[in-house]
Order: sequence, then C-alpha cells, then structure tokens
Amino acid sequence: MDLAEIAGSPMPIEISGQTLSATPFKQKDFGELTNWVRHHIIKVAKDSLDGMVSSERDEILQSAIRAAASSTWNTRNGRDILTSVEGLVYVGWMLVREKQRLTLEKFRELVVKEDDSEITAKNVLEIDRVFWVLNFGHREESEGAKEEDNPK
Repeated sequence: MDLAEIAGSPMPIEISGQTLSATPFKQKDFGELTNWVRHHIIKVAKDSLDGMVSSERDEILQSAIRAAASSTWNTRNGRDILTSVEGLVYVGWMLVREKQRLTLEKFRELVVKEDDSEITAKNVLEIDRVFWVLNFGHREESEGAKEEDNPK
C-alpha cells in the first residue's frame, strides 16, 4: 500500500473561483514529477545555447545532464523548480487530471491569469498547500513557501 492509499480520498482545490477535485499522488506520480524536473533542467540548458561556440554548448549540456541526474522532485534544485509558477502548474495538473480530464494547457489557462498576478499567486499557493496536505498530511514549511513570506 502506498502513501496515497493510506492518506485517503480526494479533496477540493479552488482555482480561479472554480472548485476542482484533487487526488493524492501515487508512487508513480512522484517518479513522473522527478522526470519532469530532470527534463526541465535539460530544456532550460538547451534553450540557452544560441550563439555559443561548440565547446561552450558541450560544457553547458554536460553540466545540465549532471544536475538533472542528481535532481529529484524533493532535492533543493527540484523543489526550486517546482515552486516556480510553471512547476506548480504541472503539480496542480497532476493533482486534478484524474478527476477533471483537463489538458495541461487548459489547466495552465485556468491557473495563470496574465492580466491578474494576484489571482495567479493565489492559485499557485493553493496548489502548493493542497499538494502537501493531500500527500503528507501537512503543509511543508520550505524556504520558498512559508506563510509569513506570503502576506494576505
């Protein structure tokens, strides 16, 4: 029995005024999240290669491969990536995809409001909170997501 089965049932998550149903992660979901983090590290490195000479590109890619290989969803590097808006959109989509059948892009449109950063911030904080409560029974007080750092 994995943690998701022990932790229990879905819980509501409010995104942009809509109440969705979030489900706990299964063990395979944590593996998928680690793979997403690793892919993101490599993608960022590849996106930065324009205009560089071959030796610089090789060095950056090798560094990114080493960083990706040593990163998981729960390493410092992985958690830094996952606490970005892009990372929390992915986490949130993973939480709701089983019940809502939303594509990642449709979920992103629901979460990220280009014309209202306050709603976007509220949405990503809600995703962070629900992720920790659903999967671990509490909200992790990590460096990037402490309540006192996010005044209401």
